[in-house]
Amino acid sequence: MDVPEPIRSLSPKGIIDCYVNGHPKRLKPYWEKTSYLFGRSNIGDEGEDADDLVASMDRHGIAKALLAPPPYGELTPEEGYRWTLETVQKYPERFGLSVRVDPQKGMAAVRELESLVRNDGAIALRLVPFRVGKPLTHRVYYPLYTKCVELGIPVTSTVGIPGPLVPGLVQHPKYLDTLCYEWPELTVVTTHGGEPWTGLLVKLLLKWPNLFHMISAFSPKYYPADTLKFLSSSRGRQKVMFATDYPLISFARALEELPRAPIATDSWAPFLYENADRVFWKGPGPESGKEAI
Repeated sequence: MDVPEPIRSLSPKGIIDCYVNGHPKRLKPYWEKTSYLFGRSNIGDEGEDADDLVASMDRHGIAKALLAPPPYGELTPEEGYRWTLETVQKYPERFGLSVRVDPQKGMAAVRELESLVRNDGAIALRLVPFRVGKPLTHRVYYPLYTKCVELGIPVTSTVGIPGPLVPGLVQHPKYLDTLCYEWPELTVVTTHGGEPWTGLLVKLLLKWPNLFHMISAFSPKYYPADTLKFLSSSRGRQKVMFATDYPLISFARALEELPRAPIATDSWAPFLYENADRVFWKGPGPESGKEAI
């Protein structure tokens, strides 16, 4: 197992990666076109199957992962979802299923989400506002928020300026203030870095009890300073989770850089395992020992 100290001793249950993308063999050209955003390529030569992915997780101490269908690239949406679902079903103890639906399909999207949760066991809905072209407070999302509350699953959403050359102001964290106020029963987990508005994102994480964050699409060397300071605080350590955006950030690269991240000793286990287990897998809360709501 390629897990460096102090990671192994500070998070004895291992690591949960909250943002893993399916990486079927036929998707290598798609990932290679995207990898320029991350400074160096991490993409394997041939992609992988479920056994390959789990073997890589084992080598790097990844106990569980929230796995989502890949962006389509050379695959149809149906092919990408089939690969992801089969992987989750083959290794149910290692994966939680995160799913995508198109908010612009209205009630068809609501029915699709309910089926994915009730029939396939999905535990989170993944939203990417820049792909929809509308901020999180737009009414197009409201039916899905209602259904997520009813089903008891979190919504994850990218925040911050996206890397692809598309308009990104719809991902401004300011929209979270209204969203968390109007939907207090909805668990919202922001993803990626939130840059260049990390200070505002941290203030909102402090303010809203139903708001959490995962640091995805950033290798640990480049974690935003505001987020690291918040994570190391007594109020912040229960609010931030580890993630990669695998395969664009590889497990190996993340684990190589993690020990040098300036994170307080008491924050490592919540960051690497406990917060994600509580929010997505309904594990025990940080103090009470009871199951989280």
